[in-house]
Amino acid sequence: DVESECQLIGGGADKNLTDASLVIALWQSIYKLPVQFYNNFSIILGDECHTYSAMCCKGVFEQAINTKYKFGVTGSLGDSETNILALTGIIGEVSRVKTTRDLIDDGKLSDIKIKCILLKYGKETKKLFKQTAIANHVSKVEYADEISFLCDHSKRSSFIRNLAIMQKGVTLILFNRIEHGKLLFEMIKSKSTDHDIHYVSGEVSAEDRETIRQACMVPNSVFIEFEDFTVELPETYDIPIIGGFFKLASELTICDDIDASRLLNITSNDKDVIWKPKL
Repeated sequence: DVESECQLIGGGADKNLTDASLVIALWQSIYKLPVQFYNNFSIILGDECHTYSAMCCKGVFEQAINTKYKFGVTGSLGDSETNILALTGIIGEVSRVKTTRDLIDDGKLSDIKIKCILLKYGKETKKLFKQTAIANHVSKVEYADEISFLCDHSKRSSFIRNLAIMQKGVTLILFNRIEHGKLLFEMIKSKSTDHDIHYVSGEVSAEDRETIRQACMVPNSVFIEFEDFTVELPETYDIPIIGGFFKLASELTICDDIDASRLLNITSNDKDVIWKPKL
């Protein structure tokens, strides 16, 4: 069974190998271990390999000199030649199984529409930015200083906050620096009164992250066809059936006799239910 055949390493767990046939480990927990540790494995499979640092590649893949098969998988390899060359040198040639477009066309991923918002900064901001380089006695601002400047820009952070609050549905804000993520979280929390707001980073426990993930999940929609209307509602909705009882929308079958008039009455003011007249 799973418990006897799988061993987890990470988060303070014992690094001494058991008799398990499958070891699942955080690379941060094992990359400093000696070569002898890796001699136990015939296969190494690295998930999300595009995120691997030089320490991971050197500490895990290069030390596994007796491992016959080494794989790295990712859905986000990107177009960076440096990243691709580094991974190729450590793991091997890249094999592209599917593109994002293929997965969308196959119905495995949702189609997307990207709207790019370009923020333009005023003369005073640009002047202040140049002064940062002069103060540091350099011809141009270093990348790290540029990122710090942007993260500390109050109007930029306020724009992100206001944009997030305006959105409907579930909104995800990604950040790179912990202090900036916490700042945005506090700014949004202080401004919004009708949103459930959650903060997730490496500081948040796996249990709390799973709780947040469950809270943010949006139920799939179910479409019910009537003679003159089509109704779209969450799969978790209770549907009135003729005879006085209810049934979950996700469990409906073609044999169920739905009470359309009662359904219309109980959903008339529900924003999660959409009634569409047939043309």
